[in-house]
Amino acid sequence: MAGQSNMQGSNCKTTKLSDLINVKNSQSQPEQVLFDEISSYYWTGSNYGYGYDSIQARVTAKAVAADNLVSANLLNALPQVQIYYANYPYNATVVQNPKISSGDLKPGFGAGTDQYGPELLFGHAMANAISDDIILVKVAEGGSDLHQMWRSPSMEARLGKAVGVESLYPKLIQHATDVMNNPGTYFPKYAGKNVKVEVAGFVWVQGFNDQFDATKASGYELNLTDLIKDVRKDMNAPNMTVAIGQSHTDGSAD
Repeated sequence: MAGQSNMQGSNCKTTKLSDLINVKNSQSQPEQVLFDEISSYYWTGSNYGYGYDSIQARVTAKAVAADNLVSANLLNALPQVQIYYANYPYNATVVQNPKISSGDLKPGFGAGTDQYGPELLFGHAMANAISDDIILVKVAEGGSDLHQMWRSPSMEARLGKAVGVESLYPKLIQHATDVMNNPGTYFPKYAGKNVKVEVAGFVWVQGFNDQFDATKASGYELNLTDLIKDVRKDMNAPNMTVAIGQSHTDGSAD
């Protein structure tokens, strides 16, 4: 799992998730009450902020009310799913040391320890779908663009190395390979055991920062194609499934 702030989980407060779950479980008409609750997050006092409007708040409320994954289970540790998280400093042109955390999947692996990212519902959905243990490796940096800060080898072959910017791509491969080869180092349940790890998928949530420059925006599709091709090659997973997340932010898509 990789990307920028929406992959990190910026502004996704665990307390807000708990509030939504409590509202959903305690109301006879949860959709309307959820609409009021969600609207309150984005209401600035005179209008909706962050690109939201009442229609989007209504759609979100309807989705939350109907989604069985949105339950108190999200607040508890899920031992079937382990997560390793490399959280890089925001918008740093030179790659710095990340904050590393790992353990059972639960809230807290977000931009801060009081937040969560898309790994939470994704991990629970995957656990509902398959019986095998799941390891998630998340590498993210808020404010990072694909064009320079995630420039992969195929992108470099076309565009050259990014000037004055160090790519996060090698770090992504390094973290993923290390966890794959040494799961017992990060997860006690695998310590001393012969564990077979298969690379099954790649989740990408990024795009906001590339929209503000015409070159970055027009080249995004080709750049992302190169990134996916390189991840498949470097992780020796030519048939790896790729999921590209999209979220609404200020009238644009990330």
